[in-house]
Amino acid sequence: MKRLLPELTKELYTDKESMMPTDKGTKMRGTKGRLNYEVTYRNKEAQENSASSCTKNPGHEGFIFAENFSIESLPESFRTPKMYELCRCLINLTCMIEVFATSKNRSASDNFKDQLGARIGSGSVYIPLKYTHKGGHCPCPECKDPKNAGREFYEVYVTTAHHVVFDNYEARRTYVKLHFDSEDITNSTVTLPGYRIVNYNAEADRTILSCITHDIRIVEKIQKLRDSAKEFEEYFCSHPLETNPSYNLTVIVGHPHRWPKTISFGSCIQVQSINSDESNKGTVWTEYKYNAPTCPGSSGALVWIYGKKRVGYRDSDITTHTHCGSEDGMNKSGLGLEFKTP
Repeated sequence: MKRLLPELTKELYTDKESMMPTDKGTKMRGTKGRLNYEVTYRNKEAQENSASSCTKNPGHEGFIFAENFSIESLPESFRTPKMYELCRCLINLTCMIEVFATSKNRSASDNFKDQLGARIGSGSVYIPLKYTHKGGHCPCPECKDPKNAGREFYEVYVTTAHHVVFDNYEARRTYVKLHFDSEDITNSTVTLPGYRIVNYNAEADRTILSCITHDIRIVEKIQKLRDSAKEFEEYFCSHPLETNPSYNLTVIVGHPHRWPKTISFGSCIQVQSINSDESNKGTVWTEYKYNAPTCPGSSGALVWIYGKKRVGYRDSDITTHTHCGSEDGMNKSGLGLEFKTP
């Protein structure tokens, strides 16, 4: 199947495209570690060379491809059906993000300011919303034809790192791939066009990107997966690990090196906590460091920590933990909001 992806072009910016939603995130210390990113190459040989010369994680031990993941892949202490099903939910909610433009609004010190080539990142799908534009039409590329005016469509929210998708200009030149779990991309992979930035927190390095779909089956599947993941998370919060309660299992699912989806496991090594403001009583902002393997292309991946109950998406704020990069030899997340433990 032919890939309907844009070519890199020198396009003019418009004032409308550079407009961004207000940053409603809590103002905190930014992330300053070495950030994971990757330039996309169009041919497989170049992609393999990039992985073979990788200095971030030589040998790439610890990555398990999604299509090979089984209950035996779990760390022994966590080898239970419920943990396996949770990881399957996280795998199915993970997506690959390809960005085919760089905004002029990035600062001169930005890693991507003068970069040529498409960026690769990871993300996780969030909340599907239903819309019907009366008197207008769906904003996706395939609906530019006036005949499609009023066509029902859905926005699918995707969380990723802010350094992966910076503003609306980049959002409209972004494609999100769901279910890229094997090299056979024609099997079940779904590609959604980016539409806009819903919200972002630059200092915490998080963005919510909106994508468009007309397929209600995608929406229903996402909603079911989100509900299941929430149930499993609540279960693990109330069932600490009896054999080693201090072991904070860390799970990361992403697309390192533009590979099909991988899952990796490790432990949380360090956490920094910052009390939230008065509007978020009973919660705390946290930033984690961990040893779960990551590589260029993992930026924006969802970070799941055993026993931690995330607040999630609430009141147009971005509160989940996303993988941002590495610092002092440890991988780290951006800031996320979670409920305080007793």
